[in-house]
Amino acid sequence: MKKNNHVDLISIVLPVYNGEEYLAEAIESVLNQSYSNLELIIVNDGSTDKSLEIANLYADSDSRVLVIDNRANLKLPKTLNVGFSKAKGQYFSWTSADNIYKEKAIEELHNEIQKSDDTIMVYSDYTCIDSKGDFQKKIVVHEINDMMKGNVIGACFLYTRTIAEEIGEYDENLFLAEDYDYWIRMLGHGEIIHVNNDLYLYRLHSKSLTEEKKEYVNQQTYKALKKNFKSLYIRAKDLHIQNELLMQIIIRKGINADYIDKLFEQVIDERNNNYIDDNYFFIQKELSKKILSDIELLNEGDNNDDSLIKEIMDTVCSSAIWPIMYDFPNDLFESKDRIVIYGAGKVGKSYVGMIRIMNNVQLVKWVDRDSINKPSFCGINPDEPKSLLGLNYDYILVAADLEDVYRKIVEDICFMGINKAVVKWVKPQKIGYSS
Repeated sequence: MKKNNHVDLISIVLPVYNGEEYLAEAIESVLNQSYSNLELIIVNDGSTDKSLEIANLYADSDSRVLVIDNRANLKLPKTLNVGFSKAKGQYFSWTSADNIYKEKAIEELHNEIQKSDDTIMVYSDYTCIDSKGDFQKKIVVHEINDMMKGNVIGACFLYTRTIAEEIGEYDENLFLAEDYDYWIRMLGHGEIIHVNNDLYLYRLHSKSLTEEKKEYVNQQTYKALKKNFKSLYIRAKDLHIQNELLMQIIIRKGINADYIDKLFEQVIDERNNNYIDDNYFFIQKELSKKILSDIELLNEGDNNDDSLIKEIMDTVCSSAIWPIMYDFPNDLFESKDRIVIYGAGKVGKSYVGMIRIMNNVQLVKWVDRDSINKPSFCGINPDEPKSLLGLNYDYILVAADLEDVYRKIVEDICFMGINKAVVKWVKPQKIGYSS
């Protein structure tokens, strides 16, 4: 166990770009720490406001403050690297020009990281405040094993100089995801400990980096996940959370329900154009290959990794973005029966998709009571139930998961004057993955 004292020098980098509004408060929160043996390295990243002037005022009055002026705007990851290149401490951290350390934050983080030689980093909970400093919400961060699901570290942390030297600099190509990439690279090198205490104030305001550029953050986070995929995937499998990792990658890449629907239609069209007579699982396999190609996780030579293809399909098929989750009840119908699907939720969408794949019955209409709010699928738009009046069909298949919902729909159908005898329903059966 390490000895707990104030002998260790702690280096804190504070990058700033046009942050004059809150900079003084951020600086003072560092200099007023109960743990006083620290150095504050302020890196002005090409500011055009009074940020540099404010930083120099503090440097003139406190020997612990060093100011570096980038002149040009280098962006956060490169600016962090500039700052830490001048750091002399045994422990490192960085903070933002609009955020505030609570008075004992560094002391408590240092106390925790000192407890074991195996600990390379500690991180804490924090509070969100608004532009005026008023309380918004408390954030209790997740444990480190949830790193595969997203960036759990938050805004308040401390890590050893040794681990920084071991894993190298922040990746300058991953602006807005440079921290996530850095923490991922730490995994497996030692213990990363969550301190269950609120030690920091994180400001939410109109100029916040993450508020302005959420879409870009998603893109950069995807790049960080892709860069570290192999090591993350091995760790996720050990923890039995590989599905969560894969789902995060898929979503960060922008693969959502609409995207999957379009891929699904493309696969079916290719199958039909090539006269391939195969079942639903052929469609699943082909779709999985397209998803694998689009998320670009595999290197050349890995594209026939059937186990990974299966895991990706298990992940996607069990998620809300997958178009077909239920099998079509073939035993209720004869070949080429003319069918109406009533219901445009997950079950109805699945039935429409399965009919498109199998071509064993004829879909003459797809209806839903809320048709105006239901998207098209396979080129078919759900219509209002009243469109059934005067229509030629053999059966109405109610696409509902619950029997109570089915009974209500039957009442609505009968109220329209349609014979109950043409209405069919069976409890939907989910489809699993098959190679």
